[in-house]
Amino acid sequence: MIQRLIKWIVLGGVFFLIAGTSAYFTVSFVIKKEDRVIVPVLVGKDVATVLEILSGLGLNTKVKGSEYSDQVAGNHVLLQDPPPGSEIKKGRDVRIVLSKGPRVLPAPHLIGLSYRQARIILEQNGLCTGVVSRVSQGRTKSETILAQYPEKGTDIPQGRCVDLLVSLGPGPRVLKMPDLTGRFAPEAQLEVQRMNLVLGPISTEHDPYRPEDVILEQDPPAGHPVFEGQPVNLVQNRKHPLGKRGPQTDQNNAFLFRYRLRDGFLKTRIRLKFNGYGLSGDVIDAYMNPGDEILFLIPEGTEGSLRLYEDDTLKVSRQFKP
Repeated sequence: MIQRLIKWIVLGGVFFLIAGTSAYFTVSFVIKKEDRVIVPVLVGKDVATVLEILSGLGLNTKVKGSEYSDQVAGNHVLLQDPPPGSEIKKGRDVRIVLSKGPRVLPAPHLIGLSYRQARIILEQNGLCTGVVSRVSQGRTKSETILAQYPEKGTDIPQGRCVDLLVSLGPGPRVLKMPDLTGRFAPEAQLEVQRMNLVLGPISTEHDPYRPEDVILEQDPPAGHPVFEGQPVNLVQNRKHPLGKRGPQTDQNNAFLFRYRLRDGFLKTRIRLKFNGYGLSGDVIDAYMNPGDEILFLIPEGTEGSLRLYEDDTLKVSRQFKP
């Protein structure tokens, strides 16, 4: 009987010892679990929000510095330590690095530079080339920067693109077409050449009430804007077999003198002397480009002489008889 009692007493003691130990470890685990928290995602959040979140979790906020960033706005968290998902005790520090936003710098001065120089400067400053437009502009050299946006000195974030307006070089001059009607054909042709226009087809039409070889019509009309190099078509007062308007050729009503300058790189002084048909002396005295062509119309039945000089060297000499 005594032995059985002792046995129950021992078993009861072991039971209470195990139960007490389990209760102790369970309580300790719960207490420890309540002292630890999971670090949340802080990157991309503003400072005020981060302070509120960490304070609510019983954690301290420690700002370790700031850096420029093109991806994260200013005064928002750029980096954090410990990383999101880490388990730490309450009262510990969470270190953050704040973003200063993108680096800002003044737009460089590009106007007047070449397009190539402008691109190099943009790349050196961490900027990119934006929309590039091209226009003809007076006497400006080709590929010169005419305008930029944003303008020089404007604060812009690094990585921003700058739009450019680039010159295509000097455009053709706009001229006012003179009135050639009523002038004799050689005089009208000389005026066309002096204006750097191109003599186009010459047609004929007969008006018995107007002098022979005067210009009856012209295209473009007098007073219209024209560009250098634009062709000019003339109608000359001449009798012709068919009695209707038609193109003038060397074989019927006139002789068209043509002379093309040799190719090269330097301009040549050209002097064209013509005596006859009411003209005397230099009808052309100018520096012309390599490859330019000289056209001069001499009406049929004209008596006179023509001489062409290149840099004071006689190149062509012609005599004309009725």
